[in-house]
Amino acid sequence: MRALFIAALLAGAAAAPAAAEIDADRMKAAHAAIEQYAREMSDFLPCAYIGYADSKGDADLAETTYGVTAVTGIIGKFIGDGDGTLAEAAELAADYAANARPVFDRDIRELARFCRDRKFLEQMYRLSGAAVPLNLRPPFNGP
Repeated sequence: MRALFIAALLAGAAAAPAAAEIDADRMKAAHAAIEQYAREMSDFLPCAYIGYADSKGDADLAETTYGVTAVTGIIGKFIGDGDGTLAEAAELAADYAANARPVFDRDIRELARFCRDRKFLEQMYRLSGAAVPLNLRPPFNGP
């Protein structure tokens, strides 16, 4: 997963012009935020699929809101907005890949209880706790 994730991120960012590095404090905050987000997604992402089970249309809302697809786009935007480098994008992608460990093959009954007990579906509806998407968390929510 890690290699595919980084490759997808770099493929999308390759079209961007070369840039200067992002401010060290902002990058430090980005590393901390993406590592925490990835750890939260390890538990939350399978529950997001349950929460979006009744959504209409073909869009995979759990993936495009919280998964690798979302993270790739958010890192690309963060790097682009901050005039960052491909190396910085790869560092953030590696942070996510190293810390995200969602388990999708759990018994559905166990998973449903787990999601309920952690109040993840409630958090989804309120955009609170683990359900706050990465693009709404500092420093990814703007300069």
